[in-house]
Amino acid sequence: MTGIVLDPRAAAPVLLMTWSMVPTPPPLTAVHVNGHDVRVLACTFGDMPTDQPFVYVGSMGFIAIGVARGRADVAFEAHAGTPVRVLS
Repeated sequence: MTGIVLDPRAAAPVLLMTWSMVPTPPPLTAVHVNGHDVRVLACTFGDMPTDQPFVYVGSMGFIAIGVARGRADVAFEAHAGTPVRVLS
């Protein structure tokens, strides 16, 4: 399953991704972006140590990559339109 980065400069420094025409999201075990696999899943930024990238599902249902006390867009050199793939 593939998607794209929507807005790397959202209110929080995360990569928001969307999946086109998918009625239910695929099982989420990891996300691949710009040559990096992010395999750590978390519910909140506070659950993660500093600089740890992780994947989570936001309150609006978007799959997102965050970096605890860091910037996911910088860490993964991502911008709007960067391809992202859900790994299962």
